[in-house]
Order: sequence, then structure tokens, then C-alpha cells
Amino acid sequence: MWGALLLVGVLVLAGAYLLSRLPDGDRLARQAEAEFEQRLGIGLQIGSVQWQWRPVPQLVVRVVRMRQYEPITVEQIVAVPRLRALWQRQIALEQVDVDGLHLSSAAVRAFRGQDAGLDDAPAAGGWKLAPVPLSRIVFRDLQWRDRRG
Repeated sequence: MWGALLLVGVLVLAGAYLLSRLPDGDRLARQAEAEFEQRLGIGLQIGSVQWQWRPVPQLVVRVVRMRQYEPITVEQIVAVPRLRALWQRQIALEQVDVDGLHLSSAAVRAFRGQDAGLDDAPAAGGWKLAPVPLSRIVFRDLQWRDRRG
């Protein structure tokens, strides 16, 4: 019985330690907006970011909109991190689900020549990219508008 209590205590402490190392949703959203604009020169607006812990730990980003003439919008992005990488302050995602991505050829043209620094790790927080930062990406409800609408 004492062994089981000790194990539960260690798990609770490990979970608390991990939570203390993760940025909260609002801070993460503002940091992502600032870095996106700094690297690409295009403004970004994020509605909300929150951590969900069940059924698996994941980061949920809702209502993403780029500030441009014809904006690229995303209803929801769900990122499932590799937990082992989080302990080492590495950005590594097992899977990313993108729901409701709406883009146009005019909006995508704004990104031409803007790829400098995209592979760099975030500027703040001591985080770095893992050797393979993303294992799988899934798109649902992808809508593309060409130049004729």
C-alpha cells in the first residue's frame, strides 16, 4: 500500500512539474502571433489556445485568421505533442489535425519569398525543434479558391 501511495505521489509531482514547464494558452497565443508576424510580415489573430488532457494531452487552437486582404482562416487546429520531447523542451508533434482551412490563391501568394527563418526554433522560452518536429498532419474541410473565385 505504501508503495502504491509513493507511486501516486511521484506521478502527481511529475505532472505538476510538466505543467509548470508548459506555457499557458493565452501567453502561447500572443507569442505565436508575434513570432508569425516577425518572421513572415503578415499579422495573425488567434481566437483561443488551450491545453486538453483527455483522452490524450493535446493543444487546441481555435479561430485562426491572417490579417491580409483575402485572409487564410482555420476553424481549429489540434496538436498532439510527443510527451517525451516536452520533458526536454523540444517541439515535437505526433499529429496535427487541421479543421476548416479556407485559403485562396491570392492569400497564398503573400507567402512567396517569406520562408526565411521558418525552420528556426521560437525565440523565447528555451524551446528547440526536434529532429523530426511533425510526424503526421490531417486536413478536414479544406477549401481552396482559385483566382476566379
